[in-house]
Amino acid sequence: MMPMGRQAAARTTWNQRKRSKGVHAARARLSAAKLAVRANVSTESSVPNAKERAALLQQLETAMRLSSAQGVVFGQAVADRVGIAGSDLECLDILNLEGRVTAGRLAEATGLTSGAITGVIDRLEKAGFVRRERDEADRRKVYVTLNHVNVAKIGKLYEPMQQAMLKNWSAYSDEELNVLLRFAKESHATMLAATVALKAAGEAKTRKSGG
Repeated sequence: MMPMGRQAAARTTWNQRKRSKGVHAARARLSAAKLAVRANVSTESSVPNAKERAALLQQLETAMRLSSAQGVVFGQAVADRVGIAGSDLECLDILNLEGRVTAGRLAEATGLTSGAITGVIDRLEKAGFVRRERDEADRRKVYVTLNHVNVAKIGKLYEPMQQAMLKNWSAYSDEELNVLLRFAKESHATMLAATVALKAAGEAKTRKSGG
């Protein structure tokens, strides 16, 4: 039989263990309750956030479509002023950015076929905006180069818009401008790939139909 002193000590130790277990259990239940509340709040808050993001993406798409459409309208107005087609003006702008290039490189940069690019170059050359030059080292290679005097006249028509855009951009930080730059580059790559894919699909359909 356990002595009375030892029995009392054992009961005390047992009670302490029970209290300790009760405290741990209570803490565990409290932690579980907190996690449940957080999960519920997270689930509830994610729904409006998803809706807000979808709405923001829709606004961005709408703004980009409006900007792109207005750019086409403005470009056509410039093309009308100088007497060339709107698509030819866009190719001329790419040539202005690329510099002296071959017809093949211009086709690659625009996503147009070699046949289409030949027609563009013919029309721009006739209008006095470009000229063909043979490579001095390899006479078989032909480059397309700008007639800078005449192209500068087109540039004058863009100056008011460019100045207004620069004024808008001046309000952005360098970090924001880097985001815009990345967005513009990625958008260009996406549009170029889409142009190539669309042209290829059209050509494949033509070949299939025997046209």
